[in-house]
Amino acid sequence: MMKKIGSALLACVLLAVIYFVKDQNFQAAVYDVAGFGGSTASSPAKPSGQDGLQSAKMEPFVKCYNRVHRAFRENYDAYAQLYAARDAGNVKDAHQVSTGQYFSSFKVAVYEQNNDMSKECATGLEAASVAQPADADLDRVGKSYAATLRALLPVVNDIEHYYAQNTYRDDAMKLGRELDAKFRPLITKLMADGNEIDRLLSDRTESLRDRELVAHEKVNGRDADWHLLNTLIVARRGIEAIEKSATGKQPTADEIKVVEGKVEAAFNGGVAYVKANPPADAGPKPVWFSVEKDVSNVLTAIKDVRRSLEADPVSPGAIDKINYVVTQYNSMVRSYNMQANIRG
Repeated sequence: MMKKIGSALLACVLLAVIYFVKDQNFQAAVYDVAGFGGSTASSPAKPSGQDGLQSAKMEPFVKCYNRVHRAFRENYDAYAQLYAARDAGNVKDAHQVSTGQYFSSFKVAVYEQNNDMSKECATGLEAASVAQPADADLDRVGKSYAATLRALLPVVNDIEHYYAQNTYRDDAMKLGRELDAKFRPLITKLMADGNEIDRLLSDRTESLRDRELVAHEKVNGRDADWHLLNTLIVARRGIEAIEKSATGKQPTADEIKVVEGKVEAAFNGGVAYVKANPPADAGPKPVWFSVEKDVSNVLTAIKDVRRSLEADPVSPGAIDKINYVVTQYNSMVRSYNMQANIRG
């Protein structure tokens, strides 16, 4: 039987106005790429006009979805295993066997204090949901997600304290079951709202990606940043195509080869450009140089999927390799985000 691609949270990528959002079944979420703060020799041009308003409105949705929603899903998966083990009377860490994950808290990051990141997410959605341009469906679900998240925070804080202090050993899981009863309907609503946000953003941004490339080319030509944006778009669409080819069946080497060819052509275009147009020794360098290795790793991972299927068309390891493509893509996006934060 073909191994199913792991269920997971989905992903958004923000490149100035470019958002990659799709409800899919990859094990790892595809992260967002934060936009740069201006148009310089090494940063993409900011969107303007209606696209600029749309970009500004959607950015809190994208960041909240990728940062907070993804973390809640991962923490929830670990918590669910812990709860099942403790509810069955198992005080050991058997819940860790299937995923290798420990549940410790619902913090978005280990350094989060007082749920600051989650509260920032809720505040951002509340503001974006009343911002122009009005979008009835997106505004509705943004408000709903923010309200559910705020209601969930005190419950997950109590859950964290309960398990951190091993209180289940004293009350035979009495409070644990009560907290879980409060938690389940809220987390179910949060997950449903998150899926709808993902779907709505995907519906609204397909053509926005291409318009951003066109806008950048008008301002800066097909420079290194254009090639980077193009490569990221092609890679993201390639992931969508791979996921589609692996839905309910084993993908074929030929299907993967089509994606590989497109990503390789985009990547090689960027490599050729920076080779022919080296930057000055002094001054800022195009972002391409900071993430070129990460982009190469994505392409390598795609090639490994194709090679695996060429060697064995029914290879049970193909899906794991597809998930690894997403992992490498996420690493690339993290590198890009880091540069966005540094360059402001």
